[in-house]
Amino acid sequence: MSTDIQSTGNAVQCIACKAGNHSGAKFCKSCGHSLYEPCTTCSDPVLLTQKFCVSCGSDLEASLAKRHDQNTQWMASAIAAAKTYAFDDAISLLGRVAEQKDFRFREASESAGKALAKVSAMKAQAGSSAEASIHAAFKASEGGDKAEVARLLSTVPPNLMTESASRLFAQAKAYANAVGELEREFRGAVEQRDWTIAGSLIGQLIETAPEKAEYLNFGKQISQKLLDESQKLFVKQRYEKAVDKLTAIPPVCVSDADKNLRDRILNAQWLSAQFDAEPYATPMLGRLAVKFAKEFSDDKGAQDLVAELSRTLKQSPRPKRMHQPEWKADRLSWVGGNAGILGLPLTIDLAGQPTMRAGAGKFSVAIGLAIQGLGKSRINGVHPPSKKRKKGLLGGFGKKKKAGCWGFDIGNSSLKAVLLESKDDKLVVVDCHYEEFEIPFCRVGFEGDRTAILKSIIEKLNVDNKLDDVSIYANLSASQAVSRFVRLPPVGDKQVTDLMRLEIEQRIPMPSEDLSIVQYVAPLVEDSLYGRAAVVTAAKKLDVDNRFTFFDEIGLNVDSMQSDTVALANFAAYEFADLWKVEEDDDEADDAEKKKKKRRKKIQSLYNNSEEKTPAIALIDCGAASTKFVIVSGETHWAWTIESGSEDLTIALARESKTVHAEAEKLKRNPAAIASPALEYLGVERRQDEIRGRLEKILADAKQQNSRFDVKDCWCVGGGVFAHGWIRRTALSKSEVIP
Repeated sequence: MSTDIQSTGNAVQCIACKAGNHSGAKFCKSCGHSLYEPCTTCSDPVLLTQKFCVSCGSDLEASLAKRHDQNTQWMASAIAAAKTYAFDDAISLLGRVAEQKDFRFREASESAGKALAKVSAMKAQAGSSAEASIHAAFKASEGGDKAEVARLLSTVPPNLMTESASRLFAQAKAYANAVGELEREFRGAVEQRDWTIAGSLIGQLIETAPEKAEYLNFGKQISQKLLDESQKLFVKQRYEKAVDKLTAIPPVCVSDADKNLRDRILNAQWLSAQFDAEPYATPMLGRLAVKFAKEFSDDKGAQDLVAELSRTLKQSPRPKRMHQPEWKADRLSWVGGNAGILGLPLTIDLAGQPTMRAGAGKFSVAIGLAIQGLGKSRINGVHPPSKKRKKGLLGGFGKKKKAGCWGFDIGNSSLKAVLLESKDDKLVVVDCHYEEFEIPFCRVGFEGDRTAILKSIIEKLNVDNKLDDVSIYANLSASQAVSRFVRLPPVGDKQVTDLMRLEIEQRIPMPSEDLSIVQYVAPLVEDSLYGRAAVVTAAKKLDVDNRFTFFDEIGLNVDSMQSDTVALANFAAYEFADLWKVEEDDDEADDAEKKKKKRRKKIQSLYNNSEEKTPAIALIDCGAASTKFVIVSGETHWAWTIESGSEDLTIALARESKTVHAEAEKLKRNPAAIASPALEYLGVERRQDEIRGRLEKILADAKQQNSRFDVKDCWCVGGGVFAHGWIRRTALSKSEVIP
């Protein structure tokens, strides 16, 4: 602190102008400068010329030196901020120094003021330039010139970048980095003369930077090399390798003149890949082999396939319950056991019915309904009408019924009906009817009269009054019913009633008085470790009544109604009962009580085995609008429905083949009639893969709810499973699926 300014007598000398002031003055009478300041430690007033505070002894000269250093630091920081275009920070720091009025800091204050004016001018100039660059960059972005965007924004200092400009710059830099990396990899592939990788990379460059004409020129040159290599491989019948070359060609580089060759190679590869991956020989596969041999007559393997398939279809034995003989691929299913298309039930006598023998699996729901109508089912509950119904067109209610029961499965694409009778403890098909509708009711744009169509079919079916005075069980769509699967404690039937009522209230969010309930509870096994498995299937009473009204309108006097999934469970429980059957003891020496105890012990062993598993069968029923997945064990069943079916396959094929739905419906079952199946059938395959993915998730959920299922075989039923590739892509193990 300066010592030149002194207080003489009672006068106080101003540090700024040297004028003398009386001892009580706070400011100089001559220049107005402050004569005192607060002590930085105790805040008592001290003269500007004092070295130490008389109140607290603080070193005032040291405090003044710190203030000089602070001004110096602020000035240095302001200069550094201005250099990085952080003008607002620089202006704030300079303002702190410039606004000081203390004479001791006058030099620093004047320097800061000059710097402040200079920085303000720099801010205006730089801001204007940055704004112009940002505006130009957004214009370039609208034109798709990402390289120009990156160049323009690279000239804008980060501190002058707006938030939106920063995002645009980040995108442009990422683009530039990606292009740079692709270019480096592309040059490396060209040096190695690896045209497959080079073609893929140049395709990415063309897609990333379509404005660069040189990329397109490179693409055309490499594409010609790839096409030449692919054609050579094709002549050698190395179709897979030939397609690898083709897929590396950027689509934009395929000329119209090359498309025919490309399609021919793709079809050869697609056809050649269809045979080894299929688990069963079918007439459809035979037609594909004929197409393969005819279109690629130089391929000796194609000619051999025709002969081998013909021989297999004529001479090879069929697995039980199937029409098709085994073929190349393993039949192992990801669901469990082997996968197959159910065609010939073993427990039902088809009695020479040609319609049934051609494909009894399609009648699985109808058979399950008829089984229940004959009192042979596991699940006995039904969905009855909630109010009295009027007399129908084909007779009245309450009459004595003849032996036998009709099961009617009316779906979106067809009507399946089976008349079963029990003869000598064997179920026999006495009559059946199958009618495929001209247009599925679920098809987009269907404008027909569904009631009139079905009424006409029923009248034709009843021409000899074969529906009169016979029990009729009909289906309720699975989409109108919901099932819940529970496990109860090992309690008696009286307690089960209360427990089931509680489960229904907790699991189904609707008033019970509005619901039609069908429930099944597994038999009580004494000392069971796993309790009693139970299933609740609920439908709205309104939906049930509407369905009964619908049946009345088409002239079908339905006695009872059952959901599709429960009908399938009843069918599987009857058809595959041997899988979980407990053999009776033949020891005649045992009395009735001993036999009863032995049987109970066997049942306990079945349900309480050490592996905690029970043998089960899976059914996948692919209909027009939905696909139903049912697992049935000796203990219980589990079911789920997804709203995706064969009509989705038809739509996909119609789109790819650019044909009407009616024609696509035929083509999906006979892709040999498709001109270019490699491309046109692709949509069907993708849909099949999607259904498979959803089924896999369903099975995972089922096993979480019931870990005891040990699926021994997976059987596919319904019209949708006859689409080419359905079994392979939807039901076989993943290792067998063609990508």
